Amino acid sequence: MNTTILLSTQRSGTTFFDRKICGMYGFPRQGGELLRRHSFEIHNSDYLLKRHSITESLGNQDKIQGEIKTLHADKDYFIEITKDLLSKIVSNSDWPMFNIQYNFIRTDAQFLEKVDTQIIHLIRKNCWLRSISEYIMKTQDFPPHITKPELQTERVVSIDKNKLIKYAKKSYKNVQYFREKLKEKSNVMVVYYEDIAREEYWTDDFIKKLESFMGQKFTNKEYRPPHTKVSNFVTITNEEEIMDEELIQKYYIN
Repeated sequence: MNTTILLSTQRSGTTFFDRKICGMYGFPRQGGELLRRHSFEIHNSDYLLKRHSITESLGNQDKIQGEIKTLHADKDYFIEITKDLLSKIVSNSDWPMFNIQYNFIRTDAQFLEKVDTQIIHLIRKNCWLRSISEYIMKTQDFPPHITKPELQTERVVSIDKNKLIKYAKKSYKNVQYFREKLKEKSNVMVVYYEDIAREEYWTDDFIKKLESFMGQKFTNKEYRPPHTKVSNFVTITNEEEIMDEELIQKYYIN
């Protein structure tokens, strides 16, 4: 199995794209983000995890910084972030894809230097809209992804514009950093959320391009992930203030 790494940041379509690609290869779910022990297990890489001692967990937080990352969903475990970590996981995996966020590798492109497997860099050009989605995820009791829209109710949200600017500024900076660092790497393909979110973009030519880059043939090209956008269930009370065209353009990746 040729495993491709999907690289991006939160609220940029990684779950959709991962699920779409794996489904087109006939897999029952996405390869997933490396957030919990189970994610490492399905890629045959849980042996790379280490468990925090009681002392480290309770009192010596300095020991879990730097090149050590605690798993977001299983905080008893951590992984050492090294330059050969991703290559090890790729070589162990039987899945077509898994995804990592920039912060998994400390927002540091040096941890991709030794990776010679294929990387798809998924970019959401509109950092402002991405930041709105991030703000809602962080401040509301709302699932990050919706697969059963019939169980959802509308949420009414007021957004702090100053916080949104901070989110957008950070997002824009990080995307530009990775785009610049990876632009000369022949094993990196850039795709944009604004494209892949549109069903009509998935033409035969685009699918063939993906197959060629990933080194495998899809078995179910008509697969559609069962996802509904969170924004369909959100009403922003101060939308007129928030949808500031000047800021949208300022934090837009061209």
